Amino acid sequence: MVTNITHGDEPPYTLDTPLEDLLAAYGDASASSWTDPKYTVYRDHTGGAIGFVAAHHRAIAWGSPACVPDEATTRELIQSFLAYCETQHLQPVFACVDDRVKRLLSKPPFAWHSLTSIREQFVDLDHARQGAGAAAKRAEKAKREDCEVTIHEGIPGKEDFDRLVDGLTQWQDGRSRKGKQVHTSELKPFRDAEHRIYFVARHPKGGPPQGLLVLSEMLDGYYIKWNISLPDAPSGTTELLAQEAIDWCNDAGAKALSFGPGAASSLQSGDDDSDDDGPEQISPWKVALLKRTYRKIHSNFKLAAKTEFRRKFPLAERAAWICWPPGVLDTKATMALFDVFRE
Repeated sequence: MVTNITHGDEPPYTLDTPLEDLLAAYGDASASSWTDPKYTVYRDHTGGAIGFVAAHHRAIAWGSPACVPDEATTRELIQSFLAYCETQHLQPVFACVDDRVKRLLSKPPFAWHSLTSIREQFVDLDHARQGAGAAAKRAEKAKREDCEVTIHEGIPGKEDFDRLVDGLTQWQDGRSRKGKQVHTSELKPFRDAEHRIYFVARHPKGGPPQGLLVLSEMLDGYYIKWNISLPDAPSGTTELLAQEAIDWCNDAGAKALSFGPGAASSLQSGDDDSDDDGPEQISPWKVALLKRTYRKIHSNFKLAAKTEFRRKFPLAERAAWICWPPGVLDTKATMALFDVFRE
């Protein structure tokens, strides 16, 4: 893979650094969505970045800031972004940030509230080689039906490319008939191909592709951006693709492989973890109201579906946080946040 940024003591990027290179070196799984047209990307004078969607008079920043991951650099970038939001008359909300950013925002000069209803799910690479349990059985079933996987560093050849586009169009049409979905990214798998690895499932004797998995490069590893079983694919295709990606990451010496954010079964306040200089705790009635709202969203949009598939593989989970200044996040704002990511 090509990454044009190296880590060091000083920010090795500038405003002229392409966003794709910055995200491959310093972005998390959530930040991979920032190249979609619906996101606005704010960049400070150093070239660090924050991606957000403006909705309902709020700037909903998705993912941790893409910058050198030390406290001083992150704080400076966030403060610059907040000043920008003020000029645009937008109230900031950070969604899907890691523990490091959550702790920073809970302290002065911010003293923000936080809660988590999200877990970023990482494959436990040390225990995932060659598969295990239900995932391995389903992957073997796909193999018995003559499904094999080829790996491409860059966009596959024209014939594969054209057939993948046709298959993805059919898949997307089928999804649209199922109604609204919660999502954070457009299906554009061939955008930024320089920082992606493509795994294509197909019959060894030819025919249309049966599935596609896309790895996107991120800080310290890779993110399974998409894993799609195309029409007429044999059962177990997505498990086979995931296992091939896991084995590839192990062989490549990747430090991390993320499935990305997934919904937790319940909502938890983060204010209890704050020290004496942190924010005043959210009132119990507001926490209860937010929990009821979240349970309704979780049920209506079947947010647990992705997590159920991922649990077929050895996982390690980390909390991902929603953070906001006092007075900004209410029930209406919570619903607005989910509205942004519905199809």
